Amino acid sequence: MKNLTYMAETSDAAFNIEEAGYSFNHIEFNINDRSLMNYPVSAYAYHYEDKFEGKLSISGIKTRERVEDNVIKVSIHRFGSLKNIVEKEYTPEYEDDDWLLLLHYEIDDLTPGLYTLCIENATPQMPDLRLHGDGTGCHFSFRILPYGDDLKHPTLKNTKARLCKGNEDERSESDDTRKGLIIATTMSMPMTDNDLYDVCCFDSSLMLMGNAAKTKVGNKGVARAIVQSAYAWTEGEYYCFVRHNGVPFTKITIGISSEGKVMVGSIETMEASSPLYIMARRADSIAKMQDLLNAAGCRNIKELFLIIQTLDPDSSAMYKSILQSLLA
Repeated sequence: MKNLTYMAETSDAAFNIEEAGYSFNHIEFNINDRSLMNYPVSAYAYHYEDKFEGKLSISGIKTRERVEDNVIKVSIHRFGSLKNIVEKEYTPEYEDDDWLLLLHYEIDDLTPGLYTLCIENATPQMPDLRLHGDGTGCHFSFRILPYGDDLKHPTLKNTKARLCKGNEDERSESDDTRKGLIIATTMSMPMTDNDLYDVCCFDSSLMLMGNAAKTKVGNKGVARAIVQSAYAWTEGEYYCFVRHNGVPFTKITIGISSEGKVMVGSIETMEASSPLYIMARRADSIAKMQDLLNAAGCRNIKELFLIIQTLDPDSSAMYKSILQSLLA
């Protein structure tokens, strides 16, 4: 089984449209149903299956006035390697054509490192900050990271949390102008290019409030993440799970008062056999679990579902079918 995490790296400059045979309206690149082209960046995903499956979608393809080459080419290569992992071609058949490219065995041998998806003879109709221009084509970079099970996790010290309420918070930096829960902590080990830390936060009913990713630390080793939510941060208890390349290793319990004051309670290490560990690890990878965790209340049903995940395959399948019939 491959144990890998993958994330995206986006352009820090506006895309410069160059002349090419074709233009397109929209592009998406997914690996195992996880988009690597979300912008602003929080584009990462976790891999649990036995193999990678990729999907590249290029839609709204139009022919430009002068077409000398009627083929769009797509390739994927690993930084430092001269050989392409993927090489595909497509000839659009009509205006506003769509190209759906499915990748299976071609990307099954991805290993940790930096990769580039290149598109030749086609550029976006409008500037796209996710893409870099290179003459008559464009490219997009993403990174494969080692999975967290094989990594040493840091301990968290001096952990603090507070609510950010936009411009009302004069101490906040520009990134803090969005409403959210800000968590700041000092990690016992430095961050590298192979590390991705993220936080998923739940309320006391185990409803998923939101996620936040962190790929860099600031001065003095302090890492800060802003958990944004579509729901109000009301009075009560919340659980924040810190994950390292997909694996939860710390649970932070916080309390929010009626006045909006945030207090950090316990900070505990995560046990792999815990139902909450299963929830934090797989909340964003199982469709049924996502539906359940996005619902308010129902904590007893959620805990039952999580316990089922820890059972042996035969017992788990039986209980899953019962629970799914209740949720249908």
